Amino acid sequence: HTEGTDQITTFANIDRFLILSSGFDNVTAVDATNFSSVSGAYNNNGAHSGPAFIFADTAGAGGSLYYDPDGNGAGAGFEIATVDVNSMSASDIDVTTTSPI
Repeated sequence: HTEGTDQITTFANIDRFLILSSGFDNVTAVDATNFSSVSGAYNNNGAHSGPAFIFADTAGAGGSLYYDPDGNGAGAGFEIATVDVNSMSASDIDVTTTSPI
C-alpha cells in the first residue's frame, strides 16, 4: 500500500466510499461478513477470516476506515481515510469492478 491516507471532513449520510475491487483483493461486496466497527483505536484484532474493512471510532473526534487484507491479524492492516463521523456501516462502502477514472 503506497497511496497514503485521505482526510474527509464533510462525510454525510448520503456519501459513500467507492472501492475498486481489484485494489482490495477482489472484494465483491462489503457487508457484515467483512466489515466491523470498533470503539477506540484500530488494533488489528483479527476478527475476520478474510479481507476486511474496519471503522475505528476515535472517541468523539471522528474515526478512521482501515483495510486488513487478511482479516485475521497475521498481516498489518492500513488506514484508508480519516472521517469526521463517529460511526460507519458496511452500507457506506460500495464496490466497483470498473475504474471510475
